[in-house]
Amino acid sequence: MLTRAKNWLDAQKRLAERKHVIRLDSCAVEPLGEKRGYNAVIEGFNLHPAISPPRVTVGGVLLEEMQFQADGRRIRGVLRQKPRSGRVMVDYGFARATLKGEIRWIEP
Repeated sequence: MLTRAKNWLDAQKRLAERKHVIRLDSCAVEPLGEKRGYNAVIEGFNLHPAISPPRVTVGGVLLEEMQFQADGRRIRGVLRQKPRSGRVMVDYGFARATLKGEIRWIEP
């Protein structure tokens, strides 16, 4: 009986230490035309909405009006300014991911 309880406690400890994994695969940005701003689409893995939404920045500009795809593969949103750099970051607080590649610009 002691072994079963010890195994259960070990399993609970491993679950508590497990880290959430998120990954960014690509980012595409296109101008909105007459409206001021840019439409951004970020693709990756495990991009789900949380109780408090993640902080998503594209080129140092905060992504607003975020829409999450149900399977966690895509985030869409609006940037109010042109991105200042090529860095894309998604920060949930407990997990963070940065895009390794470049931002892809789509011409209107």
